[in-house]
Amino acid sequence: MSMLRKLASAFCLLLLLGGNTFAKPITPYRSGDWAKLIQQTKGRPAIIHIWGFSCGPCVAELPAWGSFAQAQPKLKLMLLEVDQVPEDMTVKTLIDAKLSEADNHVSVDYFDEYMRYEIDPKWQGELPITLLIDAQGNTRKLRGSVDFKIVNDWVSKTKKDD
Repeated sequence: MSMLRKLASAFCLLLLLGGNTFAKPITPYRSGDWAKLIQQTKGRPAIIHIWGFSCGPCVAELPAWGSFAQAQPKLKLMLLEVDQVPEDMTVKTLIDAKLSEADNHVSVDYFDEYMRYEIDPKWQGELPITLLIDAQGNTRKLRGSVDFKIVNDWVSKTKKDD
């Protein structure tokens, strides 16, 4: 890409984002990265929320995840977006949902059955899916749009278990 095109793209991205900044870099996610992602949860409660742009409910509930993240700033929240879309689209969506402080990951490989199998051999790929992982590594899976009462009850329970 020519330097002029790169500058034009950067300028368009700045206009698109309206001066907002992204707090943490988005981490590329590739086949084989699941073990590294899970390793980050060792010894502490964490939530991994897997979503995609091709899933209407996923995008619709992102602002609720943003509100949740603001209410639980000490809880490890990781989001994994699995569709191949332009990065500026992902960045804008996460900023709009107030999720720029979350630990965001974006699949840069085609999210196929091998990657799904790595996460859960029984998972067929339906989205969204949320994994609640306690400090001992026990995982509870929530399939479909999240009921935040369940998530908040889980958070309360994990705080009592500390």
